[in-house]
Amino acid sequence: MGIETALIGSLPRPPILSKYVGRFRSGKISEVVLERKYVVYTKRALSKLISMGYKVVTDGMFRHDDILNPFISFIDGVKVNGLYRFYENNFFFRIPIIEDMIKLKKNVPLITWYLKAKEIVSEVTKEEVIIKPVIPGPATFVSHSINMYYKDLGKFIADYVANVLEPLIGGLKKVGADVIEIHEPALVASRLKPKVIDLSLRGIYELSESLGVKIWLQVYFGSLRRLVKYLKPGADLILSLDLVESPEDIRLLKVLKGVTESIALGIVDARNTKIERFKEMKRVVDKALRYSFKDIYLCPNTLLDFLPEVIAYRKLRKLARFVKAFRGD
Repeated sequence: MGIETALIGSLPRPPILSKYVGRFRSGKISEVVLERKYVVYTKRALSKLISMGYKVVTDGMFRHDDILNPFISFIDGVKVNGLYRFYENNFFFRIPIIEDMIKLKKNVPLITWYLKAKEIVSEVTKEEVIIKPVIPGPATFVSHSINMYYKDLGKFIADYVANVLEPLIGGLKKVGADVIEIHEPALVASRLKPKVIDLSLRGIYELSESLGVKIWLQVYFGSLRRLVKYLKPGADLILSLDLVESPEDIRLLKVLKGVTESIALGIVDARNTKIERFKEMKRVVDKALRYSFKDIYLCPNTLLDFLPEVIAYRKLRKLARFVKAFRGD
């Protein structure tokens, strides 16, 4: 049984990098210059995380404004519209309008971004570090879109899985991405019809099986309880729990042991500046250890964009120190 720290989703974009993004959007610097800055700040972030002891990370998602952008600009049939609130947060995303059949465009940069992150990691350390590309899942994409084209919701989900996720994840797999982080807050935080939940999870399972990738299913802002009956035993899945918003979900571990061998426990509050205490984290981990999961990952409960950069790193450092102390490293 292994206990590891993990970064999920995004880090807060450094303020200086945000200034460069603004300068690019106002035409003051070129895309080439901006891309160099992304690489510089991604390397700084990954160097910090790896020095703390993180072996499972994302690239920090500095190129992303939210979990849907710029991802949706790489999909045919989608028009990017105005800002909408992202659940009950002071955080907004640009909503996609579906105007035609959706399909992944050719030569999307997501694979190149992943390869750049791999190259950065190889420069920083000789140790093995897992880098997870982050992609919005079917339920979250569908429920955060304005659908002007699909008359059948099942067809909408099916096209997203087959025409967008499958070629993208397949391309990422070919260049070495064995773990894909799929964000599905809508599965637990939105009032979805059972059909949407069922079809979305079924699509995710089928992608994992057909493409041979492990899916890190990242949910937040709600309880996993409503998903239990839809989960498929034996899938190559890392299942996350938001134990900040739904601490009672720790009681689901007994049931989840029959579904997956790997869990991710979101025990760091990514929407509160208060730093977690060792005692609180240990209480959760001790309970999880009762069920003999093969892998237990400790991570923030959601995206770290909600926090100031300095606080986010303090929390990540505290989590890494806790894991080292717990393991006796």
